[in-house]
Order: sequence, then structure tokens, then C-alpha cells
Amino acid sequence: MSPTRFIEINDDVSFSVPVPWELTPYMEELQEWVLENWEVTLENFQTVEDMKQDNWRRFYMKAEELMANGRITGEDLLASIMNEFETNVKERRSLIDDPDDESPLLSWYLLGEELKEWGNYIYDNVSPSNGKDKYEEAVVCLRNAVEIDSDFVAAWIGLGDALYKIASPTYSNSIEREQLLQQASSAYMRTIEIDPEGFGWISLSISLIAEEKYSEAIQVSREALNYHPDNPRILSYIGYSYLELEEFSISEKFLRKSLQFEEDMLETELSWIWNSLGRALSVQRFYTEAQDAFENAIRIDREDAIAWLNLGIVRISQGRLNEGEEALRRAVILQPNLSDTKDEIMRNATSELQEDLDRLIRKQLDSRPESLTSWRCIYCSANLDAEQLELIRANVPIQCESCGTTITRERFLTHKVQPGVENEYTETEPLQGITDEDELKKLAELDGLGLVDDED
Repeated sequence: MSPTRFIEINDDVSFSVPVPWELTPYMEELQEWVLENWEVTLENFQTVEDMKQDNWRRFYMKAEELMANGRITGEDLLASIMNEFETNVKERRSLIDDPDDESPLLSWYLLGEELKEWGNYIYDNVSPSNGKDKYEEAVVCLRNAVEIDSDFVAAWIGLGDALYKIASPTYSNSIEREQLLQQASSAYMRTIEIDPEGFGWISLSISLIAEEKYSEAIQVSREALNYHPDNPRILSYIGYSYLELEEFSISEKFLRKSLQFEEDMLETELSWIWNSLGRALSVQRFYTEAQDAFENAIRIDREDAIAWLNLGIVRISQGRLNEGEEALRRAVILQPNLSDTKDEIMRNATSELQEDLDRLIRKQLDSRPESLTSWRCIYCSANLDAEQLELIRANVPIQCESCGTTITRERFLTHKVQPGVENEYTETEPLQGITDEDELKKLAELDGLGLVDDED
């Protein structure tokens, strides 16, 4: 988690920017550069957003220049950042102890935020098991701030965030975690009462998901969309909540929509969304698309052990046991405690089960040759010719000549579009034509391999 720095240009113009931790030693020089170079003449740009984006681009170019010429690396960087936090906290404490302090509200708030950021840095870069004391101090400071002004939205958000951090399983047992998450949710609810159009909805959604209250999270997130339509984070929270409620096709819909705005999201968020989408696709037996989703997650973060694990499961489900096992090995290298999970998956993934799955799919296709001529593209409803259907039989993806979309066998089997009916592509049907209980049981065994949630 990167800290956010606020830089004031003049009385009318200020901005906030997420700054990677490694830039922290250069912030003084960067702020001086901003004051001298920040472009606020709107006539040079078509929109305010264009002006902001151009300034941000030049800001990060300057930051990269400073880093390239800098000599702070490794342990020196860690010590520099820790020293800066310690210095800032001492300065802010001295203001609170000053009897002439004219703004105790702001002093308590800024100290609480500094302590929270310090805890975030320790958690992310030193050790996840440390940092709890900084979060606890932050809670005390932010509570003092909201006692002074109960309508101070930023302090309520900060308080909720700090409580949410302490509720991590790293710091708290199950009973403490539940109580802390409830307190965090209450803080976020207060921000919504004060400012219904603010972003308290998003924080509340995260807290409810952490409490595994997925139906409530969906309700809150849908309400948030009224104020922030097409916000990718809100869409992803809805999609994830539906995934946990086993509403897989609806989950897929929201997760895909959130990815339409991927340029507005952090890489860690994108990796999580691709992993969640892969799970939703896999349970629906869209293995080829699930594989693509997990591979996208891995492209973003090569050290995502859960993505490697899920990729291995999907490859095994496709009958590619050797490739699946290799992906599982990579997962175990990255996260050794997954070793038992890997062994259990491989024990269940026998070649006989894979042959049964292939046989069931072929039976599904061969059982109704007459009806195959009426099948259409699942996206644009264009007719599919006999040659394309034969390729589908052979498990070869085809490309619709009308819309250019690639269609896999799994998609073809579970999405039937009747002739003359527009396909809205919103719902899926289970595999048709399979009625034998033993066959269904074997298929269930394959599904029983299960995919792993990034949050677990």
C-alpha cells in the first residue's frame, strides 16, 4: 500500500498523489519541483482531467529521474523511510503537547494518519507480524479527532481503516476480529451519514466482505453505484460477493465489467480481479477462459502463489496433468504451506476422471446432431456452419466470421441461442443431455477439485 501525499500549489489548487515508498526520501525535492512546474493554465488543455494527467505524467518522470540519480537502496532506503516516519510522528506529537495549539482537531488527525501509514509500511515492507502498535496508536488519535468534531469525514474513514487493519488474522483472534470489523463498519457508516455521495460506501463494502456478509456487501455496493456509476472497485466487490454466494454467471458479468476500467486500478487489484474471474469461469467449466484469466493474474504478479495454484487446477481439469502439476509446483515454491493442497489435488486428478469428462462432453455433442445446425454464435447470434461445428466437436476453438469472437467448446456447450432470438449473454445453462447419475457424480468429482480464493 503506497502512502498518499498532499501537495498544495496555492490557495486554490492542491492535489494528492499515490507515492511509492521508494520515493519517500525524495519528497522534499519533488514538492519543490511541483511548486515550480505545476501547470494550472487550463487553456493549454482540452479538459481539467487532461491537465491533471499531464501533470501527473511529468511528476512521475521527475520522480524516476531522482531515483535514477539517487544512491539510496536496500537497507539504507528502509532506514531512511523509518527515520522519516519517526521524525514526522515526533513533530506531530509536539504540536499536540503544545498548549497553544490552535487546531487540536487537525493535529490529532494528522498524527493518526501518520501512524497509520507507518503501520502500513511496516506491514508491507518489514514484517506483516509487526505494525499493530502503530495501528492501535492511530485508532486512539483518530478517535480523539472525531470526539472533537463528529462530522469530520476523513477522520472517520481513517479510524475505520485502522480498525480494519488491526482486525487482520495476523493480529487478532476470531472473536476480536469480528468485534473490530463491526467497529470499522460503524465508522464507515458514520461517513455515509455525513456524506452520502462520498466513498464511505466502498470502505464499508470491503469491511462487510471481510466479515463474510456478502449479501449485505452487494446491497451496499449497489447503493454506491448510484453515486459512483462504473466505479471499477465497486463493480469488482459486487462480482466477488456474488462469487462467494455461488452466483457464478452474475459474478462473471460484474468482474468483466470492472476490467473495462483496468487503467484506473492498481496492479494488486487487477491481479485479484483476474483471479476471482478465473474462479467464476472454472466453476462454470469454461476452462479455456479461466486459464486465460489466471495467466493474466500471473502476468501482473509472477509471485502470486494462489494464481499458480488455480492455474494448475484448471489445466488438470482440461486433462493436461503434467502442465497442471508444474503450475502446482510453482505455487508450492512460492508458498510452501500449499504442499498438502497440491498433493491432494494430484491424488484426485486421475487420468480416468479426465477421460470421463471428455467422454461426457462428446456425448453431449453427439446426442443431438440435428439440433446442432440451429446453433449460433453465443455473442452475436450469427449462424455457425457445419465445418465450425466439427471443429467444436474436436475441442478446437473457432472464430465467428461475423463478430470475430473466439468461441470455446465449453462456451458452446453451455450457451444455446434459439434461432431468431437475440442473445443477451446474461445467463448460462448447465450441460444438457447428461442424465446418468454415475456420470454426473464423476463430473462432480472433477468440480470437487475446487479453486482457491486469493483471500483465504
